Amino acid sequence: MTRFIACSSVVLDRSYFKDFSIRDVFPAKRGEDFLAWSDCLLKCKEAVRLPKTLLLYTIMKKSRSSSKTSGAISVFIIYYRVEGISMVKSCFHFIVYSAFSCLKMIWQKPSKPFDIKSIIR
Repeated sequence: MTRFIACSSVVLDRSYFKDFSIRDVFPAKRGEDFLAWSDCLLKCKEAVRLPKTLLLYTIMKKSRSSSKTSGAISVFIIYYRVEGISMVKSCFHFIVYSAFSCLKMIWQKPSKPFDIKSIIR
């Protein structure tokens, strides 16, 4: 129900995930990565988040990642239509997902601006 590990930074052991694939999320428009990592967690039951920054990225105004509303709607559609979870459970999962997403924006917000040139050498 939450994504505290950035999908862009996921590393999988291919010996354990030999048949890994990303499923279609239709009718959702986004969320392939969310569903893929959910599938991985269902299989292995555990993930580890390293306590350091592994990646930085920029979200452009018109990019797929820029609309949090569209992403949230896609997550609900994945719960309800793709995974076939009941409406009540889908709503519950979506509320938890939304609450953690809001908290994550607060927790992970940089405390001060940084210069990317100081990171890249």
